This record gives sequence, C-alpha cells and structure tokens, in this order.
Amino acid sequence: MLQRIAESLEYGYLLDKADQADDAILRMELLMAFCVSCLSSSKDRSLKPFNPVLGETFQLETPDSRCIAEQISHHPPISAFHAQGKQFTVYCNLQPRVVFWGMSLEVDPNSNHVITLKRHNEHYFWTGVPIIIKSILFGTPHLEYDGVLEIRKHNSTLRGILDFAAGNRAKSSDVERTRVVGTIFDGERKLRNLKGFWADHLMSTSATGPDFRRASAGANSGGFHRLRNPADEQVNKRRSNHQKVRSSGSSAANKTNRQKSQANSTLKIDKCDPGDSQNDRLLFKMTERPPKSSDYFSFSYFALTLNQLRREPGSDICATDSRFRPDLRLFEEGKEQQSEEARDRLRQRAHENRNKNNTTTTAANEGTTSTSHHPHKPRFLKFDSTLTGLTFWFLYLLTSTNIIQ
Repeated sequence: MLQRIAESLEYGYLLDKADQADDAILRMELLMAFCVSCLSSSKDRSLKPFNPVLGETFQLETPDSRCIAEQISHHPPISAFHAQGKQFTVYCNLQPRVVFWGMSLEVDPNSNHVITLKRHNEHYFWTGVPIIIKSILFGTPHLEYDGVLEIRKHNSTLRGILDFAAGNRAKSSDVERTRVVGTIFDGERKLRNLKGFWADHLMSTSATGPDFRRASAGANSGGFHRLRNPADEQVNKRRSNHQKVRSSGSSAANKTNRQKSQANSTLKIDKCDPGDSQNDRLLFKMTERPPKSSDYFSFSYFALTLNQLRREPGSDICATDSRFRPDLRLFEEGKEQQSEEARDRLRQRAHENRNKNNTTTTAANEGTTSTSHHPHKPRFLKFDSTLTGLTFWFLYLLTSTNIIQ
C-alpha cells in the first residue's frame, strides 16, 4: 500500500515543469495533469494491495527527489506521505474506507493532498476521488474513478476541476470508462478546458464550448476549504450525491525510465491564450508498460523498481521498510501459501506489539486494576498546522541529512 502511494512520483517531472512555468494557468494545467498521472498507475490493477502494519514505512530516493510513507495509525488506518524535490514538496495523508455494494466495492481514499511549488511559494490542495471496483463476483473485475476532483490555489480565486464520472456508463467501453474532462476557472471566468483519459493522456484545449459547472462547489473563499479530519467521526458520513456509486455496477533512479516518461510529453512552455483554439497542448502521456506486464500485476517500469532492495552507500533504509516484509518477498517469488503464513505471523506480531502499548497495573492494597494507553508515535511524521491551519495535517519530520539542497 505504501509503495502504491509512492508511485505518484513516477511523473514527478510534471511538478518540476509547473515550478518552472511563469504562467499561472500553465502551472494549474500541469498540476491537474499530475493528479491524473497519479491515477494512471491504477490501470488494469484492481487487486487489493498489502495492508501496511502499524509503524511500517517506505522510503524512496531518486536523483531529484526523495519521499517517505508511514503507517501512523491502525484503528482507524491512516497512512501519511511526504515527498520533497528540488522544486516541489508534496504532503498527503489517507484514511481509506471501503463499502461493499453486493456486485461492487466503493473505496473512498478519504485523502488530503497539498503541493508546494518552491520558486513561486504557492500552495495547491485537493482531496481524493472515490474508486469503484465492479464485477467482483462475476466476470472480470475492473476499476473506475467516479467523482470530481477540485484543485484550489491557496489565497487565490484560481481553481481547476476534473470530472471522472463523464465516461462511467453501464455500457461504456473500457476506454470510455477512463474518460476525464475538466475546466480551469478564475473565480467564475472559464480559462481553459481539459480532456483525456486518466489511463492514457490529458490535453488542454481552448475555453470555447459549454461551460463546466457540475463540480463547482460555490463561491471561492480564496483560502483553504476545510479539509477532512481523519480524527473526526463525521468522515464516516456518505459523500455528496455525485460521488455515490450505482449498486449495479529499487530504485526510481533509473534515468532511462524517467526520460521515457518525459519524452511522452510534448508540452510547450509558453503563455496560454484562453481564446486561441490552436493553442492545444498535450500535458501528460502515460508511459508504455513493459511487455507481458499483465503477467506481473500490470506494473509499470517505475513500479517494478520499487520492490528492489539496494543498499547504496550513504543511503540507509529503515528496518520497518515494506521491502523487508517476508510475506511480500514470498509472494513476489510465487510462493503464495508461504506468503499467507508469513502474513499471519506478521499480523500476530503486530497484534502483540499493540497489546504492549496497553499496560495493566494492579494496586496491591486496593486490588484495583488500571489500564494506561500509550499511542503509537510515528517515526518520521509529526502533526503540523503551519501550512493549512489544521492540526490534523501530517508532515514529514525533516532533518538536516535528508533535506535536498
């Protein structure tokens, strides 16, 4: 699971381009393309990832960035992620919820994301899109995104909206189910349209044509809207109507892979003219997957490197890293039975460790018993409210040895 979160950096070069762009509209386009690229790794991957145990971590280092993901809570399950590059910083925390609808599953990532572009000192934020896994009992399971993603710029009226429900029709083709459309607004003024398929590409087009109002959440306050609090019981309420589902339904340092991803983007770094119909551009193109990738869980070239365990000089990998999990290693080798047994032992050990956090003492004189709870303390993450003003936001605890200059 933590490795799946780290896959969002596969197209991290989009954030570098966004920070390099002088035009605010172009920066928003690239950030919206990055959001779509984070979802592209889900193509043909409807299998459930390994559940992380409390305290599990995953560390990824590339020549241009590094990140850490950590499981910071077991009940409720909360994962936090921080990535830092030379030109950007990414913050994310997830508290996924699953609802079974008989023939389908709805997975609400219940996630909050913040991106900081360093050169411009700008902050952008959004929340995750619900995932629908259909045909889980009969037929071939397939995954869809059903909902709206809205990206807002902090202290600005600029915002971008992506609608992932446009192609979700009962009789749609596999390609149509991945359709996404979007619009960039400045207040109520439409600036650019976006269109594409989250499993393939995203393009920016002129703002002519019908207005896209479906996802507009009302007047923009110009600041952070209230992000969802993982500690708040109200997160268990149903999402709004457009996000409800129909019940019928290692190393990344490999420059070749990164350059191949960049080669698929023919982006022109120029000023955007909202009225120029000829000024259409490709923002994001999904990298072609390896041959026979369907035999290897439909992993991309980037995902295939994430489970490689390489101890490079000057790079220390924590003992709690996902790559040290014995059940994951056995499963990778095709030893499913041994993997299941190792997973059971891991769960039992995690259960015992949680019990150790509850210490029971008995007063000798009174014969009473009291229990004190010692909550898990994250190793790399801490509460921080300096950016959003919300105390539940999780940030990576940076040290002088892991700050990228």
